[in-house]
Amino acid sequence: MSKTVNTIDPSTGERIAEYHLLSEEQANAAIERADAAFQSWRMESLDKRAKVLNKMADLIEQNSDELAQLMTREMGKPIAQGGQECQLCAAICRYSAEQGPEQLKDETRPLQGGRALITYQPIG
Repeated sequence: MSKTVNTIDPSTGERIAEYHLLSEEQANAAIERADAAFQSWRMESLDKRAKVLNKMADLIEQNSDELAQLMTREMGKPIAQGGQECQLCAAICRYSAEQGPEQLKDETRPLQGGRALITYQPIG
């Protein structure tokens, strides 16, 4: 089995980049780091998450020309479509930042003999 993967420009057949595959140990370590990051991230407030999503939208918009060119080289996507995809991704980030806190807030409902709490918790 090959220990590398090449990214090929579909329009030219030219190799863009070569990536070395991780060993099983490296992959497991990366998964553990990602899980640790998630365990921390899930405790962040919805307001802080919204700020991160807005920052991500800013970065997508600031780098949309470069990202669109990358989509063209790696996937053969027309450059105009790549720009539109960047706009869509930034809009989704902003929508999630604006609507997420309201959509994910805790809800209380009356229940015979008390009340019920509906809460949205990230589980991974």
